[in-house]
Amino acid sequence: MLESYFSIHDFSSWEKIIFTLLKAAPHVKDWWETYCEQKDESIGSLFSVAPTWDSFRDAIKEQYNFFGSYEDQYIKWTTLRQGRDQDVSEFTNIFHTLRTKLGIQDLEQHLVLKYCSCLHKYIQEEIEFLNILSLGTAYRYAIKVEQKIK
Repeated sequence: MLESYFSIHDFSSWEKIIFTLLKAAPHVKDWWETYCEQKDESIGSLFSVAPTWDSFRDAIKEQYNFFGSYEDQYIKWTTLRQGRDQDVSEFTNIFHTLRTKLGIQDLEQHLVLKYCSCLHKYIQEEIEFLNILSLGTAYRYAIKVEQKIK
């Protein structure tokens, strides 16, 4: 859909990426920054690099295209847990990717409960009495706890 829009408007590669990130779900920007950092440590933040539109589009397709059966992906969603050596941002990307692929449309409160219950026990214990109302807030608290422990 965006490709047809871009064929009408003369956007640069950079403008296409920014426009797409503005239209996408909020976690996609976070995923893209993490992706860039993992690809090349010298790349840095999204706003300090100039990736090509083709590389961005290919990475998005690889991350968010549906591969495997729905049942397999749903089982992965229902049994999702933060891995032993997995940091919060990596786990959060997996959480949002599965949610997007499966089209999970639960209430924000239910998603917060699901997200928090999948985190490491020491993070759960630190944030269990907080009144967390959004996934973004849960993510920020989880990151703070992770940084405090490290």
